[in-house]
Amino acid sequence: MIVYGGTNSQIEKQNQCIHDWSGPYMDNISRYYRCNKCFCLDYDIKNYEEYKNFCLDYDVKNYEEYENLRLKNEKIKDDKDVKDFEYGSKEWKKEFSNNLTFYQKEINFSELPDVQQTKPMIKRGIKKVGVKDIIIPLMLESINGGHYEINAKASMYGSLDDKTKGVSMSRFIQTLQKYLKRPIKYFMVCDILKDLRKTLEVKDSYIKFEFKLPINKKSPISDNSFPVYYDCRFEGKIVNNKFRFYQGVKVQYASYCPCSAELCNHLNEHDLGGYPHNQRSFCNAIIECDGNSIWLEEIIELIEKTVINVPYPILKREDEQEIARIAYENTMFVEDSIRNIANEFDKNEEIKDWYIMVDHEESIHHSNAVAIDYKGVDGGFDDRLYL
Repeated sequence: MIVYGGTNSQIEKQNQCIHDWSGPYMDNISRYYRCNKCFCLDYDIKNYEEYKNFCLDYDVKNYEEYENLRLKNEKIKDDKDVKDFEYGSKEWKKEFSNNLTFYQKEINFSELPDVQQTKPMIKRGIKKVGVKDIIIPLMLESINGGHYEINAKASMYGSLDDKTKGVSMSRFIQTLQKYLKRPIKYFMVCDILKDLRKTLEVKDSYIKFEFKLPINKKSPISDNSFPVYYDCRFEGKIVNNKFRFYQGVKVQYASYCPCSAELCNHLNEHDLGGYPHNQRSFCNAIIECDGNSIWLEEIIELIEKTVINVPYPILKREDEQEIARIAYENTMFVEDSIRNIANEFDKNEEIKDWYIMVDHEESIHHSNAVAIDYKGVDGGFDDRLYL
């Protein structure tokens, strides 16, 4: 590819330019001059010797043929609208390819430097280094059979010893290539982590997939259903040769204040009226389990049955009345919510460990009400931030 003059609009701009030009600069084809104010470019090849000096990757066997074809193309561009003069018109490209021979100098890629494998200036290991928020296609199995095809955000990390400067970030993503068309599950996460350790030559490896899981939600009275998308995640790690797997969900619900409800009852006793305040609330939970012993859908269902007051995509009047009745019978503080959820998690033998954060977005305060709890098993979740 020979660059000479630029596009028609560039050449016109060059002719009109009255500013100072700097140069010459060089690229892998030729040298050029540049206007420092309006950024016009002017490619200039004065003679074949200069051309060879500035051409790093290509060479022209017959410079006279090149010059003749270039002059001919100068006439072509006056008569035709060449949108990309850098590549030239069809006539130019055809004659150019027939009359001129290019070759690219061979490079021994095995001799390319690998800076990551050099010694670091500061001899210190790093706990986790990698990539995050990579958007990937993902297949996810459904509890009802079949699978979902969804997009997920993937984050991957590896430990780094004190003798290596860095890791190859592209190898993280390359490792995922062969897994994109397989439904993600417990054993697949383990296989990816093993591959990461082998490919990156690291001791420990970590991975997290964040995605939205669709579940059809049916109205409490009327026969109306519509999918609701729940924020979910899978996490895995191999640390000290031990694999651990986690599942996380975020579930929205409504909380009705018991104190406000009692105050409204007191007003009713004095022939006055009042409505208890309520708030949009969220339960963030992450659990540890062995294998595919519990589904994401089961975790979500367990939480929703515990908090009771849940939202629906479609509501008729009879549905809204039923929600009001259920809310009247199931008021709860943030403390009530987390105790009830934790109690149900403890009852489930498939859940080895858990960490819960409950957030009530208060409607009569500027602040939120928050509660955090964890099971407290040895070597499990503790008071460090997980959610």
